[in-house]
Amino acid sequence: MHTAISPSSFERRLLCYGSYFAEKDLPDVTSIYADEGTLLHKVMEQISTKGKYDEDIILTSEQQEIIEYTIKLLDKYNGNSFFNYYEYEVDLSFLGIDMKGTCDRVILEPSFYDSNANEYTKPVLHIIDYKFGKGIKVDVKNNYQLALYAMGTLKEFHDHEYFYDADINNNGFREVKVVLHIVQPYLNNYQTIELSSSDYLFNIDFYVNIIKKCLDENAIRTPNEKACRFCKAKINCPALKNIIPTNFEINKSDEELKIILDNKNLIINYLKSLEEHIKNRIEEGEKFKGYTIRKKNTNRTWNKDAYEVLTSILQDDAFEKKLIGITKAERLIGKEIINTITEKKEGEYELVNDNLENEKIISEFKIEI
Repeated sequence: MHTAISPSSFERRLLCYGSYFAEKDLPDVTSIYADEGTLLHKVMEQISTKGKYDEDIILTSEQQEIIEYTIKLLDKYNGNSFFNYYEYEVDLSFLGIDMKGTCDRVILEPSFYDSNANEYTKPVLHIIDYKFGKGIKVDVKNNYQLALYAMGTLKEFHDHEYFYDADINNNGFREVKVVLHIVQPYLNNYQTIELSSSDYLFNIDFYVNIIKKCLDENAIRTPNEKACRFCKAKINCPALKNIIPTNFEINKSDEELKIILDNKNLIINYLKSLEEHIKNRIEEGEKFKGYTIRKKNTNRTWNKDAYEVLTSILQDDAFEKKLIGITKAERLIGKEIINTITEKKEGEYELVNDNLENEKIISEFKIEI
C-alpha cells in the first residue's frame, strides 16, 4: 500500500490539503491499466538487472515493442562509468512524516574535465520515471514526484564518491546537476529537464510546509480536475458534491451553465468513479436497485492454431500489407521525418474556455516558501 503522503500523491496533497485525511484509511484500488503498468515496471526491472524477464510473463507484441523502445532510449546510460540503481527505494522521513517512495531508475554520472571550458563539470544525478499509461500525458516540468525522488537520493548519496567533494548549497544538498526524465512510451513522450540541486523545486521547507497543512484535521478540501482525478475519496467528498449539479436543465442562467462547463471534466470523472463504485459493490454481492452487471461484448481474436490454418489454406493471402501507425513510426524514425510525411486536416469547431488562465494547472503553480 502506498503511504498517504508519498511522492506519487504529493501533487494531489498540494492541490487539496484535505485529501490527506480523506484518503488516509481507504484501501488502494486497482484497474487493468494499473495492472499493466505494474507488469511492465516488473519487466523493465528484470531486464535491467538480469538481462531477461521471467518465462511465465506473457507480453503482447505491442508491449514487447514498448519495452524494447524504452530500453533503447536509455541505453546510453549503461556504460561502466555510471552507477545504476533500479526500483530504488528513497526515504523521505527527513520531511517530518513517514514517507517512502520507489524510483524506477537512479543513475549517478561522474564529473569530467571539459577541455573547452577548462574546468570540471558537475556530477549528475538522473532520476527516471516510467509511465506506461496511454491516456494522460505526464510532464516533467515541476514534477513533484520526481523532485521528491531526487531529494531522497541526494540525501542518501550525500557522501558518494561522485558527490562528496561538491559544495553544499542552500537546500542542504551537494551542488550537482539533476536531470529528471519522464518516459511514457505509449504516447511517445520522452521529456527531460536539467536543474541544479539548489533549484527551488528541491527546497525542503516548501515540502515540510505543505505536509504540515495536510496534517491539519481541519484542512480544507479544494476539488479540481487534477486533484480529484485519482482521489479515492471523491465519491463521498462533500466539497466535490457541492460542485455536481442536481440537474442539468437547459433553462439555467448563463452563469450556472458556465459553472457546469468549467467543471465538465471534473463532473465526468466523478460520474465514471460513481459507476465503478456501484459496479464493484454489485460484484461483491450487494443489491443496487435498478442496476445489475453483465459481461461486456468482446471482439473475436485468433487462437494459437490460426496462423498455421490460415497460412496453409491462403498462403500469402493470409496477410495484409499496410502502413504502421504514425506513433509507432515516430518512435522508429523520429519526429523530423514524420513531420515531412504527415498532415493535419482542419477539424470541426469545438467549444473551448476562452480564459486560458483556467487551463494553467500545476505547471504554473507558484511556490511560496
